[in-house]
Amino acid sequence: MIEPPRQPGTSGEVGLDHDEIKAELRALLDDVDTHSLGSFATSGSIPHAVNPGITVDDLGGIGLPLSRRDALELSKVAHQAPFGKRTETIVDESVRKTWELNSSQFTLQNPDWQQCMQGLVGRVANELGVIGGAKAVRAELYKLLLYEEGAFFERHKDSEKASGMFGTLVVALPSSHQSSMVSYWKRAAVNVHVDTAY
Repeated sequence: MIEPPRQPGTSGEVGLDHDEIKAELRALLDDVDTHSLGSFATSGSIPHAVNPGITVDDLGGIGLPLSRRDALELSKVAHQAPFGKRTETIVDESVRKTWELNSSQFTLQNPDWQQCMQGLVGRVANELGVIGGAKAVRAELYKLLLYEEGAFFERHKDSEKASGMFGTLVVALPSSHQSSMVSYWKRAAVNVHVDTAY
């Protein structure tokens, strides 16, 4: 436990300086990591995934794996994805270069998709060590992103989109591509890359 600094002269000891406080706090945080019930992040495939049945307003059904033709059509109804910078929402292709559709622009028609996602959320909750498991977590559809060749999003921290949000679930739908990497960091110490090539 970190004790508050003692006032010099009150008990013969000098109080902790800032470096000592930081070192003790770091040791406590590292201890949390060591005794954590789960992982900081998780990844994997969905063994029995179903086609979500993507239907886009003014476009219609989108097949999977995503074809070049459908990708081109999606880009025509999508908009450049912005990002949050402090209190602003801006578009800057040197930081984020990708297309997006808001959840109001498309629907997922296959009723089996929801069950597939519930299973995925349960698996992720268990692997992350969420107390209460799947019953304590829900996933909300937020965006459909389209990453073309050369697209990227620089290292960033996702902002809270809903009350109680503690993470982002990314589902990479099948499309023919090579060497696509998703990286995530835990403080500065852990750097994990997930290759989504299909």
